[in-house]
Amino acid sequence: MNENSVLYPNNYFIYFLILLTWVLLELLIFYEIWDLASFIILFFVAILFFILLIRNGVKLFQSRKRLDFKKRIFKFLFVLTILFLTIFKFNYIPQNLIERFDWILLYDKRVKIIEDIKLGKIKTNVYQNNSLYRLPYKYPIVSNSGNEIVIEKDNKNFYTVEFFITRPIFISPAARIVFTESEDVSSEFEKKIKEDPTQNKKLEKNWYRISGD
Repeated sequence: MNENSVLYPNNYFIYFLILLTWVLLELLIFYEIWDLASFIILFFVAILFFILLIRNGVKLFQSRKRLDFKKRIFKFLFVLTILFLTIFKFNYIPQNLIERFDWILLYDKRVKIIEDIKLGKIKTNVYQNNSLYRLPYKYPIVSNSGNEIVIEKDNKNFYTVEFFITRPIFISPAARIVFTESEDVSSEFEKKIKEDPTQNKKLEKNWYRISGD
């Protein structure tokens, strides 16, 4: 059998390509692929890495008295790590890391959008009670699944603006980054945080990470 095939890689460059492909897939799942499709894709990815893990485990055992034993250990641990990250809590660790980087890198852009909403530079339809709004093309992508955001305004003229992290159809609830000036909305979010602090959290003043309705 060819030792340099994709299923049975034998050199470090191929492992680098595998890692790069896996990272790009994680980014694609986070920004573009919805929950059911991503579940199916990750299921087959996990099977592929499981097969590779078994193969590397056998090779590791066979080479325990040879000079390439240390290389086999690296390959086995590499595949084991990727497999664990892929299946642990349905891909929780890598997607959580991407979400944190997304929050940091796009923070200033989201703040600018909120400022433009308040100044009337973004002509929203909030007064027609239609809270879902698609940002114009001149704005960067700050909300997944079409760059749509939710804009609400209460009777005290306080804004609440939601940026989607995930907007699934079937499996998991929607998750979003929310800016709010409303004390009532903040109180609701604080209750959610107490009920489920793993999925709901306060990021900083007026900013929350909320999952569900």
